[in-house]
Amino acid sequence: MLLIFLKGILKANMYELPDFNQLNLQQTPLVHGFYTLGLIEKYCSDVLMVFMRLTRQDQWSGSDIDPHLLHTKITKGLDQNKTVLVVPFDEHVMSDDYDFSSVLNDYEHDQVYFVTEMDAEQSLYWRFQKKLKCKILELPFILLNDALCYHTLRQTKTLASAPDSHHNFLCMINRSEDSKYNLCKMLLDLDLSPYGLITYRDDSAPDFVKTNFVKNASGPLDPNNLPTKNRQEAGQVYDNNILVSGLVSNYFFLEQNYSTPLIINPESTVGIFPNTEKSLWPALLGRMYLIYGHQRVMSWIQRFCSYGPEHFCDLSFDHVEGYNENDHLARLETMLVKNTDLIKNAQVIYKEHKHKLDTNRTDIVKNMYNFFVQQLCGLHR
Repeated sequence: MLLIFLKGILKANMYELPDFNQLNLQQTPLVHGFYTLGLIEKYCSDVLMVFMRLTRQDQWSGSDIDPHLLHTKITKGLDQNKTVLVVPFDEHVMSDDYDFSSVLNDYEHDQVYFVTEMDAEQSLYWRFQKKLKCKILELPFILLNDALCYHTLRQTKTLASAPDSHHNFLCMINRSEDSKYNLCKMLLDLDLSPYGLITYRDDSAPDFVKTNFVKNASGPLDPNNLPTKNRQEAGQVYDNNILVSGLVSNYFFLEQNYSTPLIINPESTVGIFPNTEKSLWPALLGRMYLIYGHQRVMSWIQRFCSYGPEHFCDLSFDHVEGYNENDHLARLETMLVKNTDLIKNAQVIYKEHKHKLDTNRTDIVKNMYNFFVQQLCGLHR
C-alpha cells in the first residue's frame, strides 16, 4: 500500500506545472513552435504526444497520418506506460475524406486522448460525425500559446497609443466567406454600418462590399517575408527572445492602430469549428465585442473571463439554435438588433466598462492557462 501511495505522489508531482505568475516562456522548451506543448513535454513526463500533421502546400512537409504509423506510435507509448495525447494541428483533420477514427477507436478503453480546441458541445462532432469513441480532451494549446506570448510581451513592450477613432466599432473581413459577407450586408441593411469601420481584403468580394466598405490592402506582416525556418510552425518571428506567431504580431498592430471600443468579428465559419483568434483578441486588447459564429460562440470565451460580455451586450443571440442558413441568419439578426444601442453608443458605453475590461486582459490569459493545467492534471483522476 505504501508503494502505491508513493507512486501516486510521484505521479502527482509530474503534473506540477508552474503557477501562472511564475511561468517563464524563455525557459520553456518549444515543441513544434508551441510553448504550451513544451510545457507538457517538460512537466508531464508520463505523457506522450503523438502528432497528426497533414501534408499541404503551405503547411507540413511530412506526414504522421499514415494509419500504420499512427497505430505504432500509440501502441509504443502505451507499452511504456504513457498516457497518449493525439494532437492534430489544423482544422483539415475535420475533412470528410480524412478518416482516423478507425485507428483511434482501437484504444477506446486505453489512456489515449484525442486533443481538441473545441468545448464539450462542439466536440460532439467527433463523436457523431467522425464516430470517434476514444477519450477526448479539450486542450486549447494553440490559442493559449498566442495568449501567453502576447501577455508576456505586453509586460515589456512600450506601445504607441492608437489614434483616437470616431468609429464606434471595427469589423475586419479577411478571407471570403458567405457568412462574413452576410454580416456586412446586414450591418448595411440595418443602417449600422455608418457607425463603424468595416474593411475587406479579398478582391473577389461582392460589389456591395467594394462599394460601401474600405479595402485593407496590407497587414502588419507580409507572409512572403516570414523566416522560412519556422514557417510551418506556430512561431514565425522572434520578439524579445519569444517566438511568436503572426497572429500575436497582429494583436500588437491592432492595439497601436485602432482605438475602436467595440469589435464585431465574424468567426472563420458559422458551422462546427474550433473558436479561433477572432474570438480571443478583442478581449485580450480590452475591448467590447460581438462575435458572429456558431451557436454559443460567445460562451466559449465567456468561460475564461473575469469580466465577460454579459456585462456589456445582450447575449440572447448566442443561444439561437441550429446550423442551417436560416438559423445562422436569425442568430446574426438577433445579435445586431438586440445590440443596436451598444453599436450606436459604444464610445460612451465603453467608458463604463474600460477599467474592468483592462483587468480582464490578464485574467483571461491566467484563466485559460489554469484551465489548461487542470485538464492535464485531470488525466489520472
